[in-house]
Amino acid sequence: MTKRKALSSKNRPRGLHLSMYLVAWLVVDRFGIDGWQLGAIATFFAILFVATLVDFFAAKDVEL
Repeated sequence: MTKRKALSSKNRPRGLHLSMYLVAWLVVDRFGIDGWQLGAIATFFAILFVATLVDFFAAKDVEL
């Protein structure tokens, strides 16, 4: 299986975008959603976070 190619960190910073998770938490808190909806959203963001971590460490850096 070949690794996905990504721009190196010198050319474009790759990160976890933690501000996205903070904004999502603030939106959830603002609307006061039910418990099962919070669970669904938390599961989605947990899967997204794990996929981002896997991609962050598995991608091969490429220079421009």
